[in-house]
Amino acid sequence: MSATKWLRNDPNRPFPTDLSQIQAAAAKVFWPTHEPVWFYRNRGNADAKALQRALNYQTPQNVALMAATGIQMPLRAHFFKGAGLQRERSSIEKTIQYSRLLHDQGMLISVYVGGTMFTDYFFKEVPEAVNWVRKDQDSNPVTYGSYQLQRWFPCLNNPGYRAYTRNVLDVAVQEIQADEIFFDNQILRHEPRSCRCDYCIRHLRDMIGRKYTLEQCLERYGFAEYPDVVPPIFSQACKPWRLDRVCTPQIQDWIDHRVATVIEFYQEMADHVKKQRPATAVGMNIKGIHGHNHAFDHGICHGSFSDILDYSCIDGYNPGVHDGAVVSEVRFWKSSHSTHIAVVDEPGEELPAAEGQVYGYRKLIEGHGWLGGIGDCSAFTPMTQFLRANQRLFHERRRLQDVAVLRTQPSTNYNCAKVHEQLMAFEQSLAVEKIPWGIIFDGQIDALATHRIVALPEMQAISDLWLERLDAFMRAGGGVIASGKTAQFDHWYRQREAACGLARWLGCQPGNDYAKAKVGKGCLVYVPTWDVGVKWDFNDWFMASRPQPVLNRRDFLRAVTDASQGRPLTHRVTGNNHVFAESIAADGGVDVHFINYNQQNTKPVMSVQIAAPAGARKVQVTLTDPHQAKPKVKKVPATLKSGVIAFKMFTPRVYGLAQARFS
Repeated sequence: MSATKWLRNDPNRPFPTDLSQIQAAAAKVFWPTHEPVWFYRNRGNADAKALQRALNYQTPQNVALMAATGIQMPLRAHFFKGAGLQRERSSIEKTIQYSRLLHDQGMLISVYVGGTMFTDYFFKEVPEAVNWVRKDQDSNPVTYGSYQLQRWFPCLNNPGYRAYTRNVLDVAVQEIQADEIFFDNQILRHEPRSCRCDYCIRHLRDMIGRKYTLEQCLERYGFAEYPDVVPPIFSQACKPWRLDRVCTPQIQDWIDHRVATVIEFYQEMADHVKKQRPATAVGMNIKGIHGHNHAFDHGICHGSFSDILDYSCIDGYNPGVHDGAVVSEVRFWKSSHSTHIAVVDEPGEELPAAEGQVYGYRKLIEGHGWLGGIGDCSAFTPMTQFLRANQRLFHERRRLQDVAVLRTQPSTNYNCAKVHEQLMAFEQSLAVEKIPWGIIFDGQIDALATHRIVALPEMQAISDLWLERLDAFMRAGGGVIASGKTAQFDHWYRQREAACGLARWLGCQPGNDYAKAKVGKGCLVYVPTWDVGVKWDFNDWFMASRPQPVLNRRDFLRAVTDASQGRPLTHRVTGNNHVFAESIAADGGVDVHFINYNQQNTKPVMSVQIAAPAGARKVQVTLTDPHQAKPKVKKVPATLKSGVIAFKMFTPRVYGLAQARFS
């Protein structure tokens, strides 16, 4: 038993250092699974390997092996999948005993709460649950995918289902003493499979009553009274996947109702847990930021979850270079610094382990520790050992994000195609060009000064308040990059007068030419369009998967240079499009972390420039390659000229570090 109860991901926590012993222990470990044995059999894929893992991970011998690796919180354990508390009791009892074993070893336990109901067993145990079912627009039950049609989704607004889920959580908190609880499959399904039961219609109308005054109803709906809005009925004549701009208030409020449904369900469950055990982390699988309208499709708006959700995870992640494109959840991690939602998983490979440390936000929960650290990692290599030994490189340090991509809620939530097509390609360009960047949402409207440039790639719907704040940002010296139909519509997606959008700064309505305008000490840059490789069409649901950088890269780089008004960015790196870079503030200088998504491509040498602080006269640059048993550390020559230092950086196999210290 550990003598000290360490908080999760405390950078001072000791860890095993004999890599050969760690790897020997890890090779024998049965890593946890959130799937109980009965589920594999019910699903029809109970192969020997899956059953062996599920049956053996909770034994005292296996817990001792996990402890020997130094892992602090193993991957989440099975708890409640949806067959019923009584029917699942035998597997829950095993998890209770498993929790005690982990706690005795100084480790923490995470448990899984599923979001579907198994019709073949749950309805026998809880007959009234048949009335909790989510009903689509044809009044049919909404079923799980992958032909697991025996799994039905409950309505998240149904009070009976919520009460039952609170009882489930009581078992997790009181009997298992869970340190972390994870909700899965509580997000919604795309149209026409969103719930239209009486509780949802009531929730929709109550939400409208809370959101708008009667005067606003007159402006929005045409009458100074609250409307009895009904859910939209989609058809072959009005296919949901043919939507681009959502302009009708009824569908807009239907989208907002779906988002509010998920948030309110989570908030109620999290509050229920934390009233009993405040130090328990509570998370939900909301998925990452992908190239589609997540609010319309699944009821998820990442910005709306800011400071509400403790953490989320990444599903089925396979980062790397696929079909020539860098595939990464970098957007999810970037956004975490704005939303304060940690991205938590147990990476079993070097690449996602490095991504999580370099990009991710570490959220502090009193009495629990920091979410998002390396303590959950089950990859044991020289590189991950370096990350464990150097957590302070990332712990409570500020990411330097010169360019902030603004994702306004009406633009991303009320548009299903063009906005996401342009937005994904622009963000991919920032990553591939290795420009310091981040993602902000409506909630960061008062924090623009921490960035140098605010980018509005096809942000069509922007409120008047945002335009005023952007005006003040530019007049104080900031740069804004806008494109396409940015600001042509207000926050209700209604057409603005021509002079009220970008024309207020450009002096005329933007056209088909690149343009820039001085605004106080700052400037506005306008690009007519971003030429993208993944274009939307109306044939089916649109998603910009595997986005490529914009094809008009010269316009992109020109826009960044013009918006920065010639002043150097925190860093500028050229060479190797499969490498991303992240700058983090450090005492006396800057650390630039490099992640390579193509392990077969390590020959290119990159050119690096870092802006020096005013008055700097000397610089020392150190490069670290942590992929050997003893990390390679060497000082390299750097020139200091016109406030910028320059040096060469190797391409790491996965992760490399450049540290600049000024004097």
